[in-house]
Amino acid sequence: MEQSLATNPGSDSNQLSGQAAGSDPQQALLEQLRDIQTPELHGSAVAPAHVIALLTLLLLLTLLASWFMRRRVPQRWHEEAKRELVSIRGLLDSGDYHDVLPACSRLLRRVVLAMQHRTDVASVTGDAWLQKLDQLHGSREFTKGCGRHLLDAQYQPAGKSSMDKTEFEAVVELVEDFVRKSAKAAPRTYPRRSRQTGQA
Repeated sequence: MEQSLATNPGSDSNQLSGQAAGSDPQQALLEQLRDIQTPELHGSAVAPAHVIALLTLLLLLTLLASWFMRRRVPQRWHEEAKRELVSIRGLLDSGDYHDVLPACSRLLRRVVLAMQHRTDVASVTGDAWLQKLDQLHGSREFTKGCGRHLLDAQYQPAGKSSMDKTEFEAVVELVEDFVRKSAKAAPRTYPRRSRQTGQA
């Protein structure tokens, strides 16, 4: 009887230690599951925020690029037109008058082509062309003023214009004013320079 009583505490302690030992792997497994689940829950909550932020950034960059291009095209067009006006002024200052009016006609046609579709401009000549220039310029300087020389010069022999320097200067100033006003209309693009002589 004493032996059985003596052995019972040992058996109870063994059972307790066995239960404790058996519970340790389960606890460790639960800890591992928690370690695995925690980053998954965290990642699933944060990933959409990163995606939304990235898409928002791309949208802002696209809008910024579009805005920059809309501003840059008119500026680039105006810069090129101003360089051609400098060349025309050089012809005027050098006394090479017979090339002034053809250069002005080419520049005006290129400016209008930049503002309107080619099909609406390419076939327009003569008085109809001067009327279109008046319409775009908001005046009557091309049909009734000094701009009329652009058309009249076509019927004069080359190098034998009846115009004096003051009249040439008036035409160049009118073309310069036309370019300034046209730049505010934000043209689509600037056509490539053509080797052919522009028509008035």
